[in-house]
Amino acid sequence: MTTRIPRLCDLVGTVHLRRGELEFERIMNPFVKESMQMEYPCVHAVSSLLCDETCNWIMQSKHAFEEKMRKYVISTNMWDSYMLIKILQYHLSTVFVSKLSSIQSAAYELLMSALEILNYRNYKAHRDEHRAAHEQGLGEHETLRALSLMTDVLAACQLDTAALARQRVTCFFVRTFRTFHNTLPPVLRIRIMSKIWCVALS
Repeated sequence: MTTRIPRLCDLVGTVHLRRGELEFERIMNPFVKESMQMEYPCVHAVSSLLCDETCNWIMQSKHAFEEKMRKYVISTNMWDSYMLIKILQYHLSTVFVSKLSSIQSAAYELLMSALEILNYRNYKAHRDEHRAAHEQGLGEHETLRALSLMTDVLAACQLDTAALARQRVTCFFVRTFRTFHNTLPPVLRIRIMSKIWCVALS
């Protein structure tokens, strides 16, 4: 059986995609949660952290998901990229459209495209659980598309220009790496790859 050897730029892309997602989640969590709380305030006098099962904004957030996913919609959790975009898309017309810089139809198309690539990423993650490390992860094209779409969502929500700059630099880095990685000697590839992973895990 032929073993697929990953291209170095794909491995670089995997590192930067996760970093990009963490940045996206850091910025979008308060934006989405606070917007939902303002539109669907909790009627209880106690903190919403103590009444997720009955709190209005949490219940409304759960409507964006199928039953098996709703248990993960918890106010104290850091919601991941897929969850955030799913809630944005589901409540676009009622909660978020007035907060976006783009018109509703364009925002909807953007969010659907982002969900599509993140769905594919999730599918691959589950499929790859029992595969060797070199067979896992998104390819270069999908990585760049995911990063670009998350950047566009941040821009549409008019959030954090510094984060947007970092995301754009990341996309540029991955594209630039693609242009010369095939010309590198194998030893140098390994050295660069090792440094990248050390930085990513630090």
